[in-house]
Amino acid sequence: MAKVDCNSTCPELINCCPKTDLDKVWLETILKKQARNEKVYKIIKYETTNATAKGDNYNSDLSRVTMEVAVGSGKVKKVSLVIKELPTNEMKRIMIAGMRVFIREIVMYNEILPNMGDIMSDVCDYSDTMWTDCIEYRPYDRLVLQDLTTLGYKMNDRKLGLDYDHCLLVMRNLAKFHALSVILKARDLIPLEIYNIHNLYQNKGMTFQMKDVIEKLFENVIKTIEQNWEPEWKPVAERLRKQLPEILNNLSKILERDDSRFNVLNHGDCWFNNIMFKYGIDGETPISLKFVDYQQCFYNSPAYDLQYFLSTTPNLEVRSKSKLNLIEQYHKSLIKFLKLYNYDGKIITLDEIKEEMDRFNLFSVITASLLLPLVFLEKPEDMPDIEKM
Repeated sequence: MAKVDCNSTCPELINCCPKTDLDKVWLETILKKQARNEKVYKIIKYETTNATAKGDNYNSDLSRVTMEVAVGSGKVKKVSLVIKELPTNEMKRIMIAGMRVFIREIVMYNEILPNMGDIMSDVCDYSDTMWTDCIEYRPYDRLVLQDLTTLGYKMNDRKLGLDYDHCLLVMRNLAKFHALSVILKARDLIPLEIYNIHNLYQNKGMTFQMKDVIEKLFENVIKTIEQNWEPEWKPVAERLRKQLPEILNNLSKILERDDSRFNVLNHGDCWFNNIMFKYGIDGETPISLKFVDYQQCFYNSPAYDLQYFLSTTPNLEVRSKSKLNLIEQYHKSLIKFLKLYNYDGKIITLDEIKEEMDRFNLFSVITASLLLPLVFLEKPEDMPDIEKM
């Protein structure tokens, strides 16, 4: 795929065209381009279904296209792809276009992730990559992705949370992803004009809307503590209420990147909904994972991804008993992969990671307040409409 123009002036606003039905000829062109070992003649039939439930993906609409394809051998093959597009809702389209999330993700799939793969190959690291393949994209509102379910990857029940084995696999792969990004940054291969800031909390166009949403969510959290929790939690509610007027300003200060610290390219949305697992023969032991959804990536402290994941996705037992151990495992893996990929710069210490985690505590509380209510929704239709908040 061609190199993406990183200097486009908010290209998504220019190309914010209405969503259209998928075209059979367009799909055939993609399949012919993708096919390596056998010729694709035509699509006999295809069906489009929703790839996710309501609430699983706010920034885009995901559909699964299942096709019966005639190939050169005379056989008929079943092929499945995932199509990711700007939402049909006009208000969402305008807001998300302003966040430039699709150009972030397109550059990830078109440039950064392939470069990470090259780094792995250079040192003969032929282990599974942490991402799926992007088959095609349309600037800047559509991505065509490999369907990971056809490779045996799946998500678990998010209401249960992830156990220790799953979380350990996430920590090791997150460390690998971060280590690869450090190598890319050292080679000047991360375009900071795209990944310089968080596209919600540091985006001036989004600040007002996010302030309103966060304040309402925090107010609900405070009321729940005051009305339903034990009396010893009342001081916590009082401290949170004092934080409320300046909460977004305080968060913005935390997210101001300090280039004297150890920074990485964060996944940015590393929680249950964006991690798929493959299992061993027993069907229970996770042996591989894929991170999906690279729309929130940005360059900052690794504590961002760590707090995001640890405050939302492990089950209660892991959060209460194994959080420190998981941070230690992350650090061990980070050192291992940085050395494997021949990094010769300064490496963050375990104590420094713990300090960074403390610095990001407010972010952890905000993230948990935003996402944990979604985890425990009984029905997809109960998903709140953020535009109406």
